[in-house]
Amino acid sequence: MRERTRTSKWFIHPKNAHTNGVISASLDGLHNAERFSIKLCRDGKKRELIEIGNYGQVARVWESRVTLKLSFEIFRSQNDLLPDVWKFPEKKKKTLADHIKKGTVKKSSI
Repeated sequence: MRERTRTSKWFIHPKNAHTNGVISASLDGLHNAERFSIKLCRDGKKRELIEIGNYGQVARVWESRVTLKLSFEIFRSQNDLLPDVWKFPEKKKKTLADHIKKGTVKKSSI
């Protein structure tokens, strides 16, 4: 049996004009009108989505969201299915119990 390969398409849904302008300017060199489209998403809502080339580009936009004051949602479509919201895993704050477990703090020093 042949294994199917997954293909992902990545999209950004800008939530304001500033974000739309920044994302559009960064893609301007590509001159692709197909990158901007209204798509039906998995939750049944239609959204204006900008197609981004690959995960690496999405990650760069995500990393610069605070510095550039961007507000957006990320969507991913696998195997030509409807785009669905995709979230980067957030790092949780380390608790004292986590530090004790890891050994960076000794229980006797508390």
